[in-house]
Amino acid sequence: MVIKNAKIIDAYSSFVADVLIEGEKIAKIGKNLQSDTTINADNLILMPGAIDLDFFLNEPGNKSIESLEESIQKAALGGITHIVANPCTKPVIDNELVIEYIQA
Repeated sequence: MVIKNAKIIDAYSSFVADVLIEGEKIAKIGKNLQSDTTINADNLILMPGAIDLDFFLNEPGNKSIESLEESIQKAALGGITHIVANPCTKPVIDNELVIEYIQA
């Protein structure tokens, strides 16, 4: 698969290029790459997943606001691949049972 004309952003620069994907890995980044399957990425950004260092968990305790599953799905749609829970949860995440619930 080739992702065509993506604006690629990394830690050092940004540029427009094609990205060749083979299997589950990036095989090549360049211009005019070809494949049987093409995704047009004009006006789209391609970058490594982001880490949210201040993620507010609404569970346990505030599921009425938004469930943990909903929060994680919305984060993923925004390009977040990892989260770090904000420590101000109610109830406090201070025992193994609550940690297991969140990890499930």
